[in-house]
Amino acid sequence: MISPGSDTWKGQYYVFTVDNYNITIPPPWVTNLTTNDVSEKYNSTIELVAKLKNQTGNSLAGYKVTFYLTDQKGNIRKTIGSAVTDNKGEARLRYKIVEGGNYNMLAKFNYLGNYTASMGIGNARFAKFNPSITINNVSTKSGQAVILKSKLVNEENGKPLAGETVKFYLNGKYVGKAVTDSNGIAKLKYIPNVKSDSMLSIIAKYDGGGAFNSSSNEGFLEVTTVPRLNPNPSNDYKQN
Repeated sequence: MISPGSDTWKGQYYVFTVDNYNITIPPPWVTNLTTNDVSEKYNSTIELVAKLKNQTGNSLAGYKVTFYLTDQKGNIRKTIGSAVTDNKGEARLRYKIVEGGNYNMLAKFNYLGNYTASMGIGNARFAKFNPSITINNVSTKSGQAVILKSKLVNEENGKPLAGETVKFYLNGKYVGKAVTDSNGIAKLKYIPNVKSDSMLSIIAKYDGGGAFNSSSNEGFLEVTTVPRLNPNPSNDYKQN
């Protein structure tokens, strides 16, 4: 019959005494997991690396490490995938960046056998591309339609950005939006109505999204007034 016994810590293991018999049980080994910081542009492929060691600093091979992308508060946004450590204790995983912004890269090793769970956190900085937006200067007469035209391209390679929304503002007031065509051109028809000759500020604004940051630029709309015709032109002349 086995009766309740006692245990004693001997530095590297526990000794349990049960009915005058000593049973030696090693404790769980503490693990240490570290991961690298990553910094690259959107749509690039990077290699994630995590190193797993035991409490004496020896590399642990053949263990699965899972990588996660988290926000800066630690909330998991997505599970990227898993990799098994090699003979150097390194787990490597290739990842194509499909988001832009500042995140954390979390590598996690779950409790297994005599090894405790551990995790490592690195910074993840995924830069978006910068777009370039231009706006044409235009002129018209009050009450007559004019086309506000803007062009949106990728600043890095000059390629037009199609299917993106551009918003237009006149003197700070929103007047409408348009979607860029295959050439990156957004057009908006506008009819100004002013009482005197005016030079209006046009702002074309792209809010960004996906792989691109926001961008804006300024142009000008010159509006002239049409002189009103006198319904009695004879009154323009003095009679002698």
